[in-house]
This record gives sequence, C-alpha cells and structure tokens, in this order.
Amino acid sequence: MSINKIAEIPVFAIVGHPNEGKSSVVSTLAEDDKVRISPYPGETIDCISFPVIIDHKEIIRFVDTPGFQNPGKTLVWMRNYKGEDKLILKNFIDENKEKLDFEDEIKLLTPIFEGACIIYVADGSRPVRNIDKMEMEILRLTGKPRMAVLNIKENDNQYLEDWKREFLKHFNSVRIFNAHTATYKERIELLESLKSIHQDWQRQIEKVIEVFKEDWQRRAEESADYILKFLKESITYKIKRSVSDKSKIEQTKEELITSYRNNLITFEKKACDKIKKLYKHNIFQYSLPDYSILKEDLFDKKNLEILGLKPGQLSIAGGVAGGMMGAVADGIFHGTSLGLFMAVGGAAGAGYAYFNKNRFADVKVGGIKIGNRYLTIGPCKNIQIFYVLMDRILLYYSHTINWSHARREKSDINYIEKLKKIGFAAFFDSGTRKIFDRFFFQIIRAENFTKSNFSEKEVVLKIKEILIKISEDSFLNKNFLDKD
Repeated sequence: MSINKIAEIPVFAIVGHPNEGKSSVVSTLAEDDKVRISPYPGETIDCISFPVIIDHKEIIRFVDTPGFQNPGKTLVWMRNYKGEDKLILKNFIDENKEKLDFEDEIKLLTPIFEGACIIYVADGSRPVRNIDKMEMEILRLTGKPRMAVLNIKENDNQYLEDWKREFLKHFNSVRIFNAHTATYKERIELLESLKSIHQDWQRQIEKVIEVFKEDWQRRAEESADYILKFLKESITYKIKRSVSDKSKIEQTKEELITSYRNNLITFEKKACDKIKKLYKHNIFQYSLPDYSILKEDLFDKKNLEILGLKPGQLSIAGGVAGGMMGAVADGIFHGTSLGLFMAVGGAAGAGYAYFNKNRFADVKVGGIKIGNRYLTIGPCKNIQIFYVLMDRILLYYSHTINWSHARREKSDINYIEKLKKIGFAAFFDSGTRKIFDRFFFQIIRAENFTKSNFSEKEVVLKIKEILIKISEDSFLNKNFLDKD
C-alpha cells in the first residue's frame, strides 16, 4: 500500500544501526525531549512518529525506527530479487512478514515503503564496518530519496574522510550533525540540506523552513515581552511595612531586604520558566552547572564583577537623561562594597540606589500622623542593576535555545561555557544602550510605574533583535569568545 505523501506532509524515517544516535537526531529535529534516549542498544523496538506541530498544524514528521538487526540476510534477499525495482520494498515486506529474522528490518522499512524519505544516522567516532556498508546498500536499493547524517562529536574526526567517501556512494546528500550540541541555526542548516535529496520535496521543505523561521521569530517576540515585563517588574518593585516599635526598625529593615532579594529572584525564575516552556523544554532544568555565572545568586559579588556595563559606559548612561544622573564608580571591592556603580548627583533629592552586603535599593524611614513609622525598600534606581538583570536573562535565553532537546545530562554546552565569563550588555552598541537608558530613567521617574510605557514598543523590538542575533550566533563573534 505504498503511499507517497510528497504532496502533503514531508515525512522522514530516521534509520541506522542500533545505538548510533537515531533517537537523538529525532529529538533535536522535532524539538521533543520526550523521545526516549538510552545508551543501551535496542531500546527503540517499534516505529514511533514525532510530528512537528506549529499553530495547531502538522508541518513535518520524523519517524524513529528500530535499528538494523539482520542487514546481511536482508541484503542477500534484495540482491536476489528479480521483480520490478519499484516493488522491491512491497515484496520484501509481503514475503518476510512472518519471519522473525526480518522483524526489525520490516519495521524500519515500512515507513519508507509508505512514502517517507530516509535519514541514515551513523556514529562517526568509529571506523566504517562491513555491516555499515550493507545497511547503506540496502537503503540505496530501495530507490527512495535519502540523506546520510554523521553524528560526530567536535574534533572527533579521525574517520571522517572514510565515512564521507562511503556515504557518497549511496546517498543524495551528506551532513555532519551533532544531535547533542546542535543549535537552532544548525537545525535549519540540516533542513536546508534536505531540499537536495529529491526535487519533488524541495518546495515542501522550503515551506517547512519558512514556517520554522516564522515560528522562531514569534517565540523571540514573546520572549522579548517576557523579558521586558520582568525588567520593569523588578526595577519598579518596592515593599512598604509599618513599624510601631522604634527599636525594631533595624530588624524590620533586614527582613525587608531579605524579602526584596527573594522576590526579585522569584520574578527572574518566573520569566525563565516562561522562556523554557516557549522553547518546548521539559527536561532542561533551571538548576545550572556550578561554573555557570547563572548559578550565582542574583546579588552575588561575581555577578556584579562580570555582568552589566563597564565604568565608562555607566558614565555615558548618566548623561543620556540630560544631566538627570551622573554615574561614578565606588572603590572596586574596597571595604564592604561589591563594586556596584551608584547613581548619584542630580537625583539625590529622589534618593539613590545603594548596594553592599546588606543594602541594595532605596530604604526610607517615614512617619505618619498617628506616630507610626514605616520602612520602604525599592524601587531600584541603580541602572547597573537593570543591566545585570538584563544580562542574566539574556544568558539564560542563550542557554535555553542552545540546549539541544536530545541532551539528557546536566552539563553545560561549549557555547555557554565561553559565555560564562562575559555578559551581553557591555557589548551593546551606543544606540542600543541609549534606548535602554532612556527607558530605565523614564521608568524610575514615573509617578505611577505601572502606567509608564515610554518607548516600550521600541524596547521590545530592540530586545527581540538581540534575541535573534543570539540565536543566529551573530551577537558575539566566536573567535572573540575563544580568547581567554
């Protein structure tokens, strides 16, 4: 019952030897971390379909298949076959469906018989074996469009040329692809390669890529909204508590500070969780490797040492508001200071943000007519905190989108390992910083923070632009990142 679905949804059967990375490739391409991945061969015993659905519509489907178990006998049957070439799969399935020797081969060849194109996955970290050549020849004899994917680790290229030579004998297209570290950009590049395996599929794959890119743009826009709301909520947040007993002012102050810190951390986690869900991560956890800067407490010294703007950039930021604020550096790590740059100058009448081991936002003591006192902490009027918060959420975004859905361990990826020593804010161009500076100063000057929407559309578009550059690997030059 051969059914060619080229006119409908592109379907790709992921085939190969057991434990070569087939399920990892499916998980990464389908953005589905529910695909079962195991270090033990033979875990996939049936064909399982993983549709990619965008806007409630299936646009492409990947089929995870059992590995070849008896390629030798299967190849002998196919070489002895005397019927029509176009019926080779149908006759193989019909004649051998009751034979246990061919059970797995029939399972993996059935979706190909039904119209799926072939993605053959091999582990490039080992040499080419005779059994691999048998599998490749079987797939060539099917006469179906096919592509070879070499699942190879970075710098593990000892056998690369041998694999390439063998692949070129049997496949329409060849691609090196590490399913465990593949980024969005690399997934799109693999899809682009699929266009070349069969002319009839070209338009359908082009449409799939177009929909993928549109969906990625939409997700970046939603992420930008989440990030803006998080930044605004964090900067404008304040707590107020009355104190009837003057002797308890210091105790109440410390309680407010602790509450303020915890709530900002909660705001950050909620925003990160929304981004994680948007990019279809269920297994990837917010708990991060020990060496990641994101592992540090939001107000930890290391954050302030690495993230945010540099002293000269902060001075410029102060001038953006037309003399409203100046910015100077307190002594770097002298005494109890954590080196955070304090906004001072013209804003003194409105208070300023101060940060050290115990204090990091406006803390005011006020009286009311009945004689009670109250303490307030916040809103944060330190622009450096704004940029530190932005850096952290951008780093989390970069971490999330570059975390392959095939990864099951909790170690970090190389790209993020490089980024652990730097943030993004210090590399914003002057135009970008000007947009963020103006927005920050407008927010903290507004009498009603919740109604201040100055330049929000402009800010969201700028954040989206940054997110797209991060996903395209074009925000920071990798050569720069390689320099320690």
